[in-house]
Amino acid sequence: MQAPRGSLGFANLLRRVRASRQVIGSTHDERLAALLARKLRPVAFGERTRVVRFDVWTRDGPIVEQYDILMDARRRLSSLLAAERDR
Repeated sequence: MQAPRGSLGFANLLRRVRASRQVIGSTHDERLAALLARKLRPVAFGERTRVVRFDVWTRDGPIVEQYDILMDARRRLSSLLAAERDR
């Protein structure tokens, strides 16, 4: 299934904004969440993308899952080589 209409443009806008700002988003749409996680993944060392997912609400409060989106292996290698070259 595809993400909602306009999602790709929105994700690209957030990607540009995150270069200079912290971005916090919220959605109930799993497809949009997956798109944002992919588009906003780290591309350089020092960047971080954290996903906080509220799985279920109980009488005691939410059950929360948290994880970091990892940098693409090719980008990680490129960053390592660039850092080594700059030394």
